[in-house]
Amino acid sequence: MERAKTTSKKRAAIFAAVGVVAILLLAALALGCARWVREDATLPAAGQDGLSAYELAVENGFAGSVTDWLHSLAGKSAYEIARDHGYTGSEADWADALTLRASQPAVGLQAAAFNAQGELLLTLSDGRTLNLGKAVGTDGKDGLAGKDGVDGKNGADGQNGVAVTDASWSARS
Repeated sequence: MERAKTTSKKRAAIFAAVGVVAILLLAALALGCARWVREDATLPAAGQDGLSAYELAVENGFAGSVTDWLHSLAGKSAYEIARDHGYTGSEADWADALTLRASQPAVGLQAAAFNAQGELLLTLSDGRTLNLGKAVGTDGKDGLAGKDGVDGKNGADGQNGVAVTDASWSARS
């Protein structure tokens, strides 16, 4: 039993030594990679600062002070506008719905076509098809007949044609 404890202690010491060596090797590798990346990396030079939002507004026709411009930004929130247009949920529900929508992949229009019944069908990029209902009406009434055109001139007689006489055919001479 004493021997089993000694063997177990030796194994634990070997595992600890191997673990320490592995950690040291990984640390050395990480430092070497960091030094290599730092030496080879070329960082772009800093660019000039851009215009402020106020300066952009002035460039695009805003006439007034910064304070005037800040006051011009005041207005209803998106939630308040949604409430004005019939949304009945709480502001927290509104925010949750926006967060959920933002986390979903965008869906685009893949195809549009009419079916035999004149219904407009939209195929979306996620595979769904939306039937937007009848978009083609029945044909309208025919318009009034137009006036006959002027008769054209008679053309010259052709050569070596075929003439029909009394329902029999003969070659023209």
